[in-house]
Amino acid sequence: MLLQSEIMAAQSISKTEAEVARKLGVSFMTYRKYAKMYGVYGRVSNGPCKGVSKPIKNEDAGKYPLNQILEGKFPNYSTNRLKVRLIRSKRIEPKCAKCGFCESRLSDNAIPLLLNYIDGNTKNKKFENLELLCYNHFFLNVNNPFGRRKTFIASEDIVQRDSDVQIEVSPETGNETI
Repeated sequence: MLLQSEIMAAQSISKTEAEVARKLGVSFMTYRKYAKMYGVYGRVSNGPCKGVSKPIKNEDAGKYPLNQILEGKFPNYSTNRLKVRLIRSKRIEPKCAKCGFCESRLSDNAIPLLLNYIDGNTKNKKFENLELLCYNHFFLNVNNPFGRRKTFIASEDIVQRDSDVQIEVSPETGNETI
């Protein structure tokens, strides 16, 4: 049997309904039954479908500490993961270094930025060599963000065949004949 005062005390120091049940030492279904009976179910600070904010992960711990990556000890570390970790640890501000673009997309609430290596060497992951650019400035200053630029070079045999073709224009009709 759970008392209303016990439930309300546990709710005041908990973030979720499941956490209240754990603090009371009962199953979630038992907690819910008594909380509904007393009319106090759903009074926890976290509403439905909102989630609970987690503490910021220590970026300087683990297999690839961020400070060691920025010192250049892991040259093959993923560029996309490095960008995410730099923004998450607040070491780099999520805006374009050239124009200050920092608007997020409506679809996924992400800011479309790319990590640029100032000297062009993707193995040089030192902090002084990194900057965030919007897609426009990345394309203008670096290259196509989706791969190499496509260049179309005509082969010599096509150019030679075109030079052998002669077009004659009939003066009477104005029609072209090859």
